[in-house]
Amino acid sequence: MIKKIIPSVFDKFLRYSRAFKAFYPSFYYDLHRFSKYSIKNTYPSKHTQLTAKIISLYHVIEKGLIMPDRRLGYGKDRIELLITLLKQYKESYSCGLSVHYNSALKVLQTYIDIHKDSTINVDYIVIFLKNESRLEKASGGSFELKKEVFKEKSKGDFEDLVSIRKSIRNFSKESVSLDTIYDAIKIAQNSPSTCNRQSSRVYLFSEKVKIMQVLKLQEGSRGFDHKIDKLLMIGYDIEAYQGSGDRYSGYIDASLFAMSLLYALTYKGLGSVSLNWSKSKEKDINLRKVINIKESHNIVFFIGVGNLNDKTDIAVSTRHNLDDILLEL
Repeated sequence: MIKKIIPSVFDKFLRYSRAFKAFYPSFYYDLHRFSKYSIKNTYPSKHTQLTAKIISLYHVIEKGLIMPDRRLGYGKDRIELLITLLKQYKESYSCGLSVHYNSALKVLQTYIDIHKDSTINVDYIVIFLKNESRLEKASGGSFELKKEVFKEKSKGDFEDLVSIRKSIRNFSKESVSLDTIYDAIKIAQNSPSTCNRQSSRVYLFSEKVKIMQVLKLQEGSRGFDHKIDKLLMIGYDIEAYQGSGDRYSGYIDASLFAMSLLYALTYKGLGSVSLNWSKSKEKDINLRKVINIKESHNIVFFIGVGNLNDKTDIAVSTRHNLDDILLEL
């Protein structure tokens, strides 16, 4: 018996060592590139980095505008940093102020508007916006979405469906039917995957206590987590892949599946919000302690699901211009 066990353990170790040696150069290549090009400081100077930083800051403020239980005076530190970065952007790229520069201005103006009858001091924002002529052309902040419009467009053509899918952060008290969730998942199963391996997996949470427990670790739903009726956790099974050339395949397949699922939920008349799970090693381990996840499953992100209120405030979430993302070769 011992003679059989020892070779088996040794063989597993040998296969693991060979795989690690084969995979290491590609993973190190990814690590090197991410370390080299990603944002590494509070005040980035490169155009793409600075733009991304501005977008992430104003979007946090934008989301705060639509919270179910909005807290006045929120986000002052982020607003001060945003103003600093906007000044830096204008000084460096005054000839090509982007749509996101304008959107940031609009978000700040909306922030002022909601505080006009309060005792919160927003003079520092007023002073910054005083000489901004571009404010009149800006779009940003929030808008009101009516449930009847959502229902109508979600059953329209594909362009209508895509355009009406928005991140909802204030759901009604009406419970979501599990059959409707199941139907949406079945629709999403038509998504493409690497060599048709279909490695995507969906964990469904219905119990409020468990939902809140998981979202506490996720940390991206504070202010509206109690409004989420059902929670979907999207992941993939690493066991479906082989070789360093597959190191991204699971994330690609799960993301394709999840986008189809978001559209399917919209088609079924449900509101949804995507919640990122790009977390540290420690957070991932903690999540696995809280819920029973198969060891070979990697989690990509969560989708909060609920029914819509008759009227819902939505963050504008301005998109890039086509010229900013299209590179014709």
